[in-house]
Amino acid sequence: MDKGVLEGALMAQQQQGPDENVPAWLEESIQAAGLNGPLAATMRRAFLAAQRRQREILRNAACSSLAELEELQERERVQAALDAQVPRRLREASFACASLYPPAQAAFEWVSQQIEGWQGSSEDDEPRPLYRFRGGCLVLAGPTGVGKSWAAVAAVREFVRAYASFRWCYAPDMLPEIDSEMHREHVPLRQTSAATTQVLVIDDLGAEAETKSERERIDRLIYHRHGNRLTTIITTNLSVPDLRERYGDRVADRLYEWGVIHEFGGASQRMPEIGELKLAKAAGYTGGGRR
Repeated sequence: MDKGVLEGALMAQQQQGPDENVPAWLEESIQAAGLNGPLAATMRRAFLAAQRRQREILRNAACSSLAELEELQERERVQAALDAQVPRRLREASFACASLYPPAQAAFEWVSQQIEGWQGSSEDDEPRPLYRFRGGCLVLAGPTGVGKSWAAVAAVREFVRAYASFRWCYAPDMLPEIDSEMHREHVPLRQTSAATTQVLVIDDLGAEAETKSERERIDRLIYHRHGNRLTTIITTNLSVPDLRERYGDRVADRLYEWGVIHEFGGASQRMPEIGELKLAKAAGYTGGGRR
């Protein structure tokens, strides 16, 4: 495609109002994930920031074809979704370096079984990939620093590429956030975004307060997601016997029946010379992936 045509399209896009720059699919994803208030605003700002980066790249003639532009837009869409929720140090995680982290290898195998793709049409009759999610559960258990959270983000990246809504929750913050949503929206736990989003990540399960109330709400959350077969990824420092002891037989049995539990050992890999971002750059990762 002629570069002048691309530049003309870019100038036309720049002249649009700020509201028009937030596409319908992003608003639909925000609504599907049950996001509102500051979190939704953060996602919109992240997307608009990604658009600005995209325009700068176009001005520097990085895109010489329509295919390159579409690939860039896809990468920016995925990265904007991750930037809005995932901790900064993990945002570049991908399966490009899966061989370096045993948890990532396990997550890669699981994800490949969880996403089924086929060609379909969106509501505006433009062909695009559509996906079905099997709704399984993946538990990555092991000591700190072995790559569990990194692997969880790499898995989430694949689901976001497949147009899934997701929530990333740090376990100690998750239940207060659920309580806040229940009171703000006047809904029961089963209707909160954590209970209904297509993909939920619970990072560091077991780090939350160990009280009867906390255990009961974890039980209810797992009950609803298990019953509705909604994809769930859990990282934890607890061993499998510890999970049963802390959360009881109901939760442990559902996790066993519902998904795959991997336990990992080894020393922490949180060392500057093998940091996640440096590994991704060393492997030549540029943000591309599933289409």
